[in-house]
Amino acid sequence: MAVIIRERPEGRKDDTFTGDEYDALRQSMKSKKLFFIQNKDFKTNSKVVADLLGGQYEGLTDKLTNYNKILFKNCHFTDLNIKNKNCNIPFTFEGCSFNGNTTFKECSFNCDFSFNKSKFSGNLTLDTCDFNGYADFNNIITNALSKVLISGNGNKEYHSTIAFKQSELLGMTSFYHLNGLDFNCQDTKFSGCFRFGDVKFGLRSLFYNVDWWYNQEHKMEKELIDGLQEFIYCLEHSNLYVMSEMMKEVQKNVMKYKSLLPPETEEMEKRRKMMGLPPSNNQISPNLIPDVVLEKEMCEIVGIGPASFRKRKTLAKHKAEKGEFLWMPTPSNKGHKPLKYPLSEVMEFKRRFEEECKNS
Repeated sequence: MAVIIRERPEGRKDDTFTGDEYDALRQSMKSKKLFFIQNKDFKTNSKVVADLLGGQYEGLTDKLTNYNKILFKNCHFTDLNIKNKNCNIPFTFEGCSFNGNTTFKECSFNCDFSFNKSKFSGNLTLDTCDFNGYADFNNIITNALSKVLISGNGNKEYHSTIAFKQSELLGMTSFYHLNGLDFNCQDTKFSGCFRFGDVKFGLRSLFYNVDWWYNQEHKMEKELIDGLQEFIYCLEHSNLYVMSEMMKEVQKNVMKYKSLLPPETEEMEKRRKMMGLPPSNNQISPNLIPDVVLEKEMCEIVGIGPASFRKRKTLAKHKAEKGEFLWMPTPSNKGHKPLKYPLSEVMEFKRRFEEECKNS
């Protein structure tokens, strides 16, 4: 492992590398191992950081590749502004401080990346970016005056996860143009306003034990209702019907009683236990759990016995070999066990199966 340890000289912000550090970077590139930078201050809008995340550094002919990994630990950054970069190297900002505004614009994240346990004093913006790897914003804290904007690239569909587990987003948070990402917002606090625009959630999205209104006394009622309306719209267009119905109840309570939804229903408790989630500590907002069911539960909902469903699977396979077709629900975790089916597939199967029974 190539390691750089750089204690911050007091009052100094020199982000260039010394000779020994330069040699360590070169060795990291050749050995295809971790490049570790600790306790280092970076200049305003550091070109060094932009070059590293882009896989190159001035004066070196070798390039960092996806076999490498960059770890910034307990480092300080000021007004980091990175544009039009293809980030092909997994990188982590762990326990870092970001002063001023932090911006990634029109960047492609082609590998996993993380801001775990980092703090942001200004705005955090990822604008018109591609998310092709796991996006880890777990345990981050933003300032009450900070704005968080996460925006995807038009109608492009993603097949990855964006996570804000145990994060405290104290300012306004906005998500736009994110199609297919699985959101993981377990134990997250949205203290400021939240907005969702043109977002299609992945079927494994999890909003469990989320505190949407942590500082609700500071919220304007209209902003809360507007945020809920956008969230409901996106849930419906993601075929997450159970979640959307619960959020509609929340919206009704806010408009009529100026209060929030009580703890989870029996249905939500059942889904929580199915997924192995711990009991909720959140007494003021609903626990939105993915609209998926196990195969056994699907059979109960549809009204078909497990043995009959297995026979139907075999029949569908034989028909496919002959060029014929028998509709079957598609599991959301195909190739993995236990199989889990999206509620939308379950309800479509129920409709088709009931029609088949009537016509037989």
